[in-house]
Amino acid sequence: MTGSHRIRQAILIASLILLAVPFAVPTIWMITSSFKPLAEIFRSPPALLAENPTFAAYAEAFAFQPFARQYFNSVYIAVIVTAIVMIVSSLAGYAFARIRFRGANALCSSWCSWGCSSPAR
Repeated sequence: MTGSHRIRQAILIASLILLAVPFAVPTIWMITSSFKPLAEIFRSPPALLAENPTFAAYAEAFAFQPFARQYFNSVYIAVIVTAIVMIVSSLAGYAFARIRFRGANALCSSWCSWGCSSPAR
């Protein structure tokens, strides 16, 4: 590598780190605050790390909402939908690859563009 290439690469990495800070700091703050007691969260001046870390907030959240059931439902739906999409797509892919028919290119293009542009639900 040449010297100017290393300088450009160093400037790029420094810029990306600088741009990542506004996104990373709130995430780190949220994670560390989840281990703080309520009094410590609202203390002034705030501290990044918890003095007395506790899992009480997690226990209260799981007691308030049935997260385990909701997680299972999400995984169940994701597995079923993925299996259906894999079956339908493999059949369609086989048809487009092996069977020659009029309008196959237009239909394949529309099928692919629909798959690329359909929103995740």
